Amino acid sequence: MRSSSTSWFALTAASVVMSVSSVSAAQQSPPPVQPATPSPSNPSGRVPSSTQQAPGEAGTTTTTSAATTAAQPPPVVEGTAMRAPVVEEPEGRMLVARGNTGFQASVAPGVVIVNGEAGFSLGVRVGYGFDTGSVILVPSGRFAGYFFDRTALAVMPSLKVLLPIDRWAPFIEGGIGYGHVSDPSTNGAAYLAGGGLMVYIDPRFAIGAEAYYQGISGSDFNAVVFGPTFAAAF
Repeated sequence: MRSSSTSWFALTAASVVMSVSSVSAAQQSPPPVQPATPSPSNPSGRVPSSTQQAPGEAGTTTTTSAATTAAQPPPVVEGTAMRAPVVEEPEGRMLVARGNTGFQASVAPGVVIVNGEAGFSLGVRVGYGFDTGSVILVPSGRFAGYFFDRTALAVMPSLKVLLPIDRWAPFIEGGIGYGHVSDPSTNGAAYLAGGGLMVYIDPRFAIGAEAYYQGISGSDFNAVVFGPTFAAAF
């Protein structure tokens, strides 16, 4: 009887151990994959894949993910990456450039002082200007008459250099040409050096003031001239 009882207990314990092992194995194994059911949006019933075939490349696939998409830089629009910022020209600088680029003319009535004696002067200038970006160059032809107890005339080519500062244009000018003085009649080389300041109130009109030295070789004509000047562009 003792051996039968011992055998019965051994069989019972083995059965319990096998049951516990079966339950543990069932809990650790993954659940079976259920086949997809066909639907109107997925008539084939296939499970969608995260891989896509690159267009135009047979047999190759590319895998995309949210992390890869986020790491990609934004697209660059063609024609805008290398575009330089547009710097607008100041309005005052534009007025000076328009008033001195191309054909222009000016009239300058003034006062002439020759050897301590005052008289009247009138100068006319016609030129064509070029804007170099930093300064404006105006080659000109210049005619001037000086009237005191005698008369003097000067005709010469000259060069005017303007420095635009907003709508203001300080300038210097120089030239050399032909001069004549009456009583006694004398002909000689006329030379001029001076400067002034112009203010442009319109692209085609400016007012200002100038002062310069005018001399004629072979005579005692050494004059200082100053007065207003009026300029117009064509």
